[in-house]
Amino acid sequence: MNDAKVDDLIIGTSLVMQELRNSVRRAATSKSPVLIQGPTGAGKELVALGLHSESGRRGQLIACNIAAISDSLFESEIMGHVRGAFTGAVRDHRGVLRRASHGTAFLDEIGDMPTSAQIKLLRVIDTAEVWPVGADVGEWCDFRLVTATNVDLAEAERHGRFRRDLLHRLRGITINVPALRDHPEDIAHLAAYFARVDTSEPAKPTVRVTPRAILRLEQHDWPGNVRELRQTIAFAALLSDGPAITEMHVERALAPAGGVLSDIPPAAYASHRRELLALLAKFAGDVNAVAAALGVTRSTAYRRMHRLGIEVQRRGPRLRLTADCGVRNSGVMANR
Repeated sequence: MNDAKVDDLIIGTSLVMQELRNSVRRAATSKSPVLIQGPTGAGKELVALGLHSESGRRGQLIACNIAAISDSLFESEIMGHVRGAFTGAVRDHRGVLRRASHGTAFLDEIGDMPTSAQIKLLRVIDTAEVWPVGADVGEWCDFRLVTATNVDLAEAERHGRFRRDLLHRLRGITINVPALRDHPEDIAHLAAYFARVDTSEPAKPTVRVTPRAILRLEQHDWPGNVRELRQTIAFAALLSDGPAITEMHVERALAPAGGVLSDIPPAAYASHRRELLALLAKFAGDVNAVAAALGVTRSTAYRRMHRLGIEVQRRGPRLRLTADCGVRNSGVMANR
């Protein structure tokens, strides 16, 4: 992905997306730090990747989610450490900034950086010298700093949660990524792109999104932005089990039960579903045997089937799959 160009990363034909791509190209070759602002799921990490790929820098993009690092380990993860610097430091660790030398260091969720660490990052920006924990000397590093946030850093600065001098350094160039609701005209294009890229399989025709399905997608508010749309398309494609995503599939994917699987990668949907369908076929719909094979309770097996879009009818201890599951040849009876 480090070689992907901005046109391949930032999808959309609206004026705001065209301007976003132009902003990335203009900022790419500058050495100034870049602050990417935008709501969660809008694609800030893709903007960072676009900045790096268009920059011509020969090093790598090294990304780090600040929110995922504990305060006690922050300096070690970002600056690195030397062996023996603290208990558990059994070997040298280069850290994000030194690994990004000659490339790009991308610090996501910069608004969650602990205040105790902000002065240290400020010093690195001013000197380009990184001091690993426990080191006697610093190391000069040629990295491009790109940060991202979904919070108002100016507001955080007014409340004393973010240093003013650091904020001024970070926003040498500021790029704003719009929420999906601000460019709904791109939903059809994005949905078709995700259906083509995420659901294509050698033995399966390309999945298309029907016009009525697009209309339903355009009516949704998308609080999770482009990330939510991508997950919805992946789940709707799984539910369709055919060449088209219809309005019904979108409705089911947007339902609360569909969101239960939102943190599972799209490829895992098909894997979990195939496993469950194979067990249902193997045990001729005996849900007790299926639950035992999965190592779960009977009720959990039912919930898992529902979440994976496997519609069933209970007939005593056995199940009948409904026709829209697309498994008429699986060995389990389907309703006519």
